[in-house]
Amino acid sequence: MIVTVIVVYSAVVVGWFVLNRLLGDVWWLLPITGAQQVLFSLLPVALIGAIGTRSYKATVSLTPVVIVFGVVFGPLLVPKIGGPHRFRIW
Repeated sequence: MIVTVIVVYSAVVVGWFVLNRLLGDVWWLLPITGAQQVLFSLLPVALIGAIGTRSYKATVSLTPVVIVFGVVFGPLLVPKIGGPHRFRIW
């Protein structure tokens, strides 16, 4: 049961990502695009479920979801390149 839920979750996330990249922000994808933070908040729970069940199928199906998470939120998690800001004292 848990493995089936994880596989469906993976299919929804990857399907949303592919459709969003191919079609852009169409009106019928906007509810999912607006709730992408909620969509990805289930990822740690799914990873724990996949590890807990020791299912190869669940783990392999979550691999693209982790990659999609890295593509969507990766630029926000990496610090900007550049030196420290210097303060001017007048």
